Amino acid sequence: YRIYDAATFQEIPLSSTSGKYPLTTDTTNAHDLYYINGALNEKKWSTIDPNVFYGVYLTWDKKGQFYKGTIDRAAQTISYDLIKSFGAANTYEIFSLGKHEGNIDFNDQFVALVGRKFGGLFITVIVYDMINDTFVEKDFDGTNGNASVIWTSPQVFDWISVSPLGKHIIMSTSGNLELYDMNLNHVGQLSNEATHGDMGIAQNGEEVFVSFKFTAPQGIYAHRLQKFVDGEPASIYHHRLLPEKYNGGHISCRNYQRPGWCYLSTVAEGHREIFALRINFADMSLNVVNRFAQTHTRSMNSLGGVSPDGRRVIFFTDWEDATLSYYDRDTYHAQQAY
Repeated sequence: YRIYDAATFQEIPLSSTSGKYPLTTDTTNAHDLYYINGALNEKKWSTIDPNVFYGVYLTWDKKGQFYKGTIDRAAQTISYDLIKSFGAANTYEIFSLGKHEGNIDFNDQFVALVGRKFGGLFITVIVYDMINDTFVEKDFDGTNGNASVIWTSPQVFDWISVSPLGKHIIMSTSGNLELYDMNLNHVGQLSNEATHGDMGIAQNGEEVFVSFKFTAPQGIYAHRLQKFVDGEPASIYHHRLLPEKYNGGHISCRNYQRPGWCYLSTVAEGHREIFALRINFADMSLNVVNRFAQTHTRSMNSLGGVSPDGRRVIFFTDWEDATLSYYDRDTYHAQQAY
């Protein structure tokens, strides 16, 4: 990983060749790689402190442990602090922060962690409250009324994540989206289409899961989580924002300083575009978008990620040049015009 200043788009000295932990394609120093290049896996940025991130380790003796990383730009250092250990050493064969697609809530309080214990096939889910240092743990092994969810190949368990306001848990498994409360009690099946999406906040403050829908009626949909919990009909909680699926792509709702919008990068020819879509449920204000960038040279979507304030989208592309390796692809950003 390299670390950049979000305002200037310049690499900070910490990870540049002049810094304490330089990282280049020629890096062979294990110390550099340990601090920068992924020893702390599945890094998630804090929404409270821009110099803080969270993650888990891949190494055997640290599986089952949740860490915080802190960047000190003045001292050009990164420090790692253990927040919580779950289980004895080597309890887990695999341990993950949502399995790569999990998030931490917007208050840096709740996180959903998932693991598979040695000798087992089933997942164990932990919902951890960082502020109060409490957690709920449940084995999804088919006993005590719990679902049976295995973490094997071919894939059954996909991902699990906490909602932005820390009120709901969504698990993607067996091609379905299952909704749970914060104590991991099953609420119901939110959708039988686990397409790409993200949890965000609508303009009225509701928590939603925004995703593509490939079966009729196709489109971009917002699943209204509390409406589902309240037992409202599908016509209410399953709300179409746009009548076109654009052949799929990527959705991000990490714009926590600009709630009420989601950001999409789409695949279909003629629609290879990055745009923001307003999350609203009134007919007269549907289909409102802010356009950022468009290209017809990439054979796939550009995997856009949005800045917290929603003004910038960072994306990467190989410009449809099949000879380029993964690390030779270029990274670009698009900024909202005023």
